[in-house]
Parts: sequence; structure tokens; C-alpha cells
Amino acid sequence: MSSFASTLADFRAQEQWLLSLIRDPEGLRFNAPRSAAEYRQRDYERIERMAAFMAFIGNPQRHLRAVQVAGTSGKGSVTTMIATLLTACGQRTADHISPYLQVCNEKLRLDGQMIAPSEFADLVREFRRLYGAWGKAGGDLHYGEAWVALTLLWFVHKNPDWAVMETGRGGRFDPTIVMPIELAVITNVDFDHVTTLGPELTDIAWHKAGIIRPNTPVITAATHPDVLTVIRREAEQKNAPLFELNFNTNSDGTLTIDAPYNLYSNLALDLSEGFQVVNAALAVAAVDVLAHDFDFTLDNATIEHALSGCVVPGRLETMQASPTVIIDGAHNPHKMRALAESLRARYPDRRITTIVGMIARKEADGMIEAIRPITDRFIATQPHVFGKPGQPHEFLAERIRTVAPESTVATAPGVQAALDLALQNAQPNDIIVVTGSIYLVGAARERWFPTAELLQNLEANR
Repeated sequence: MSSFASTLADFRAQEQWLLSLIRDPEGLRFNAPRSAAEYRQRDYERIERMAAFMAFIGNPQRHLRAVQVAGTSGKGSVTTMIATLLTACGQRTADHISPYLQVCNEKLRLDGQMIAPSEFADLVREFRRLYGAWGKAGGDLHYGEAWVALTLLWFVHKNPDWAVMETGRGGRFDPTIVMPIELAVITNVDFDHVTTLGPELTDIAWHKAGIIRPNTPVITAATHPDVLTVIRREAEQKNAPLFELNFNTNSDGTLTIDAPYNLYSNLALDLSEGFQVVNAALAVAAVDVLAHDFDFTLDNATIEHALSGCVVPGRLETMQASPTVIIDGAHNPHKMRALAESLRARYPDRRITTIVGMIARKEADGMIEAIRPITDRFIATQPHVFGKPGQPHEFLAERIRTVAPESTVATAPGVQAALDLALQNAQPNDIIVVTGSIYLVGAARERWFPTAELLQNLEANR
């Protein structure tokens, strides 16, 4: 066995152990109704487990300087942009996004470089030793909690100037809440995860606002009046300085950001698409707060160098031309509307085939309605994810026929088959979009960026 083959086998074994912490590999929980009280009890238990484990290993996360990012859409992009800006400012920066597209290494990055497979395997082994000792004392973590604990352990080992962490879902009861922070960032609030966070928009906002800490600044791009009321109330109760994003796009396409402490005028940012402008403005304003509070410099040249041409994998990412294939992990109506607006602006006269697949419980009708105006043909498929059932492609096709009866609809059991079907029937000038689920987009990306090659490159560049 070659050296890398041995490394890869070890990496896969440790990754498989982490996956073994998923107690419900069939995803039956998605079909089990729970009351609001049962969801709240589950939330409390999650935080108790996380706090107990971190206390058991000595609460090493308390030595970190960190930023936490919550919100309905844009969390991954804003997390990546904040980390990129901090690195450009000379700050050694680690960041964590959730979920990942293709390889779990994406969740652990230092100055933009993903963790190598061999280092990941060593990290999991160390975590398993600590977890095993805690288990002997009766402790227990679920998969998502274990990942956050693993991430915090890695952050501490790397000892960066900054750790930037994306919440998984909600915020108030997300496992990431055990990490002390210097800044809370809330991108926006819209309808998603309604079963666990809702039902009202203000309920969802309450969960997101839970990342606000006492006497710690918070910045938000939220604009909905009801959402802002919730965020403002939370900030006031915790004596947390609140900053609301203020920016505008100039007639020449440049961006001016009136950040909390400085004005950044006429920024020339070659961003991949319009919806990333808000994300970039929020990231700049967030780093402006950190630069002021921790005495480092952020200027126009640094911002333009760091963010121009910024492409976040899986977010309106172009895979090929002629025909053009674009992948975008839009997985709620808010994200899908942003995707549709971007495609309409970029390709006003092109025929678009939308390959769509979703995880169970996702609000299919709202997402279909959002992408329907720019879609000429749908191909319904489904993501295949360990522990999270996908909506059956035939069921999704029926929802499309109901919501968009004028549309042509085909089906395929998986995303690669859907891509084959779309490419076989496409003209060179056509657009093919893969969307509806981050997991589906990650599986599609495999066609152009094979996972084995990604891992081998990471190991070679360690």
C-alpha cells in the first residue's frame, strides 16, 4: 500500500468513527413529530452535554479570541470573508463552516488552508481519547456536538489570533454557544428550519439573537422590522453594543460601506454575484469593529485584495462552460430567491434547466416558487446523505407539477444521473443549475473536483 493510500485509509477510518456518533442513520427522527416543549428540552440537553464535556477537558476554548456568525442565509460566505479579511490584515485566522460540501476537511481551515488528512486523523484520535475518558464517567455527545468540540480542540492547538465559527442551526442552543466571543455577527433572518426554530419569524430571530453575549458587540445585516426589534431587545438586555449594516452600491458599481468606525468609500470588488455584496459589506463592517477594538489596520487596499473575485465553493460556482453548469447550495426560499435574481440578471435570455433536490422537511413549495420564474425545465432528484433522508425525487416532481404546472419536469434518482440527463439534452448556450441542498451540490461538484484528488493535494501541501 502506498504512503498516501495508507494515510487515506486512516483518514477514512477516523471519519467513519465520527459518523458512528449519528444515532439515527436512517433519519427516522425527521418523521417523528415533536412538541415545542420536546424540542426545547432537546435544546437544553444539547447545551448541557456540550458544557459538561468542555468542562471535563478544562474549557480550553476560553483561551480563544473568536467571532460567531449566525443567520438564515450567507453564514458560510460571511464566515469565509471575515476569515479572509483577517488573514489579509496579518491576523493568523482559523475558521469553521457547517456543513461541508465534499470533504470534512473544509470545516477546519487555517488562513484558508484546509486541514490535511493525516492531521485530521491524528486530531480525531486525540478527541477519541478524551471522549473515551469522559464516556467512562457517563458522558455522551451527539455527532454535531462532537464536531464542535473537535473543532474547538483544533482551534486551541493552532492558537490563532482569531477563530471564526459558523453556527449550525439557530444560535441560542447551537453547540457553538459554549465558545466565548469578541463579536457576534447575524447575517439575516428568514424562514428556515421552521419546525425546530419557528413557527413565527420572531421565534427564529430569537434563536439567532441568542449568540449575543453580555457587553459584547454585535453587528447585523437584518432589515426586517420585526427581526430588528428582537435583535435590538436582546442587545439591550445584555448591554451589548449593536451595529446595523449601512452600505450602498454606487452608480459605477463600486461599494461604499459606512462601517461602525470607518468609512470605506468606492471599493472596487469584483464579487461573483449581487447577493455577495451584502455578505461582503457585513464582513468588512465586522472586521472594522475588530480592527478598532484590537488595534490592527483595515484599509481599502486590503479589502479589495482580499475580497475581489471572492468565490465561495458551492455558492453560485461555475463548473464548466458550453453548456454552463452552475452549482448553488440554496436550501431555503430566501436563498432560492437570491439565486433566481442573480441568474436573471446574469443570463436574461438563456434557457435554464434547474436540477433540484432537497432534504426532508425542507419547504419545497416555497423554493420551487422562487426558482420557477427563471426555469425552463426542471429535473427532480434527491440528495443521499447519511442520517438525513432526501425528499424522494418522484415526490418532488409532483410538487413541481403542482406549484409550476406550466413547467417541463423530468426525474433522476441521483445528481450524477440528473447531470447526465441535463447535459445530453443541452445546447451549448444553455445554463444548467444544480441547487436545493448543500449536500446535493457537494455531490455534483465531485464530477469536476474528485474527492480523492482534493485529499491528496491537501496532504501534499501539508
